[in-house]
Amino acid sequence: MKLQAFQGTLPESWTKFVLPEAKALVPALAHDCLAVGAADGERPLGLVIVRRAAGDETAHVVSLVVAEEVRRSGIGRHLLAGLGNLLAANGIRFLAVEYMAGDNDPGDVGSFLQSAGFAPPILGVAVWNGPLNIFSDLPWIRRMPLPSRLSVEPWSALTPEQHAAVRSGEGDWYPAILSPLIDTEGVDRERSLLLRDGQRVVGWMIVEPFDERTLTFTSMFVHETYRRKGRGIALMAEAFRRFLTDERYTEGIFCVEGDNADMRAFMHKHLSHPSIQENGMWRTFKSL
Repeated sequence: MKLQAFQGTLPESWTKFVLPEAKALVPALAHDCLAVGAADGERPLGLVIVRRAAGDETAHVVSLVVAEEVRRSGIGRHLLAGLGNLLAANGIRFLAVEYMAGDNDPGDVGSFLQSAGFAPPILGVAVWNGPLNIFSDLPWIRRMPLPSRLSVEPWSALTPEQHAAVRSGEGDWYPAILSPLIDTEGVDRERSLLLRDGQRVVGWMIVEPFDERTLTFTSMFVHETYRRKGRGIALMAEAFRRFLTDERYTEGIFCVEGDNADMRAFMHKHLSHPSIQENGMWRTFKSL
């Protein structure tokens, strides 16, 4: 078995060894991509592709595929070892992987990566996805109203003064990772919601289009003072009630940071439904 590196162009005979989500990267490999293939003579057996931003000491695996008939024979580990040697010789210090598995278990992929020298995977993001109409089957959504002194409005109603107040509160009364201002370009400003007590913003639910029928729920936060009174759950219920009458979007993806144990527990308890799939995006790395 021999290893071969590819830059610039991936030969047609190797393109079947690319994950669907990475197909856009081939056959013309971007300048920041490197592929390494394993072959038995002229017969391709497996391929790994990585990307690395200019100046970054970490390369990220975006695809690893081994021919089904030769899996569990060490080819995947051989590919990663050869790739690691090549990257290290070019000044790369770390090799990182993100992959999907169950939200409570890193699965067989995690076991394989650890056998190849990677650190134990950690849960980066827990993901729930399914049809929005399941909200009508969840009784808590109907019985969780907000008190009248709190108002819920579209994110587009955020005033410049409130925007400045939210910006200044980052790292103070809410963690930076839950900021509604991280990526405002993709935000659906009419379907995303802000929670106000008078003119003071005390929470939000941010959504972005994933495709023409699917919304991604990217961030939800309610100030601790109000969260202790159950206002976070009530805000979520209000958002879900609105989506029951939304004629455009029919599917939803709900993302929770892996280290947000309380929110993950809530989602497990309150968003459990036969039509909802529960997965996790796991992360691991290897020093080269």
